[in-house]
Amino acid sequence: MKTIPCSTAECERGFSLMNNICTDKRSTLLLSNVSHLMMISINGPPVTLFEPRKYVTTWLRSHRSAMQARRQCTPQMPEYKHIWKAL
Repeated sequence: MKTIPCSTAECERGFSLMNNICTDKRSTLLLSNVSHLMMISINGPPVTLFEPRKYVTTWLRSHRSAMQARRQCTPQMPEYKHIWKAL
């Protein structure tokens, strides 16, 4: 069925929401991140219904802190270490 919208109000709401998400302080967001944030804002439940207790307890149980490195890198020993010793 082909229909023509009677107004551009929905489109204007989308642009307004996008302008609220993409501010000067958040100008480095990727397009995919902006799209995800807009999808959550439009279709997601209101923030007042969010209950963070479950997520906070699992986060605290995993012993994560801001001081921990995101990725712990262990130095790899080169395969040719025995050859280097000979030189």
